[in-house]
Amino acid sequence: MEFIKRDELNSLIKFEDVFRKTKRAYQLFSQGKTITPPFTVFTIPESKGSVHFKCGYVPGEQYFAMKYSGAFYGNEQLGISNFLGLFTVFNAKTGEVEAIIDDKGHLTDYRTGVAGAIATSTLANPDSKTVAMIGTGVQARMQLFSLLQVMPNIQTLQVWGRSESGMAKYIEEVKSQYPNLNVVACENAQEAVSNADIIYTVTYSEKPIIQAEWIKKGAHITAVGACEPSMQELDPKILAMADIVCTDSKDACAKNGELHHALDMGYVDEDSVFELGEAITSKIKREPKDITVCDLVGIGFQDAVIASCVMSEFDRQRKHEDTHEIK
Repeated sequence: MEFIKRDELNSLIKFEDVFRKTKRAYQLFSQGKTITPPFTVFTIPESKGSVHFKCGYVPGEQYFAMKYSGAFYGNEQLGISNFLGLFTVFNAKTGEVEAIIDDKGHLTDYRTGVAGAIATSTLANPDSKTVAMIGTGVQARMQLFSLLQVMPNIQTLQVWGRSESGMAKYIEEVKSQYPNLNVVACENAQEAVSNADIIYTVTYSEKPIIQAEWIKKGAHITAVGACEPSMQELDPKILAMADIVCTDSKDACAKNGELHHALDMGYVDEDSVFELGEAITSKIKREPKDITVCDLVGIGFQDAVIASCVMSEFDRQRKHEDTHEIK
């Protein structure tokens, strides 16, 4: 059994592989061809802790995986990261444990960024130039990185976050990493989204930040932050007025995040909602002036995919080292 540490992962993750395999897995999921049990979410109030367990398997892969990810918001005061994570990776033929990956949440962050890029590149207008980023944490970084891999013609990033220091730090990093990108600090969320072609919401809000009247015709929204029943970033009227509403999983989103709230309030009917896998297979088409929304809560097969990608690269590098030693 292997033990892979967080600092080893950068050399083991290849964006193109994770993107391609995850996109295929979304299609298989919507066709009922992945093994994706319902995930478990619970909170530990006295520790300000949020706990997620997810697992899954994609046919044809050598591995399946089970993942723990946690967010414990009191950890910072103890000098520990608020965000935690661990993968157990199993051999799909024998069921044996092949590896423990102490990712400290990085693989979850990475695969969530990839999911956002798949959703946005599938549903947004291909000539989109202006992106609004609501939130300035880890996912603001991962979503931007992933988006620019698949839509490199983005020209402007409009940023708003509740923390002025957090927003300043994020903008400084983005300007350094992407010098050709025009980065704008916005006074409020409305300013950030009102003329945006693409809108990302990547916060832990429990009440709507983005209002329906702010959204222009032709805009696309990828809603990432709200992944639990209490979380919400979008005015549910946005889903009511959208021409196309997608989810990563209708079943999961009906219990968590944006779709959950819109259904409870009677703004949408579940039968009118598509899954991202259906959009990828071109079962739905958007017009240039359509407003589109994709609600992402995270599905176990994503974890299985990125774990398989890491293990495949780990095996490849080890074989290369063994061959080099023999020579």
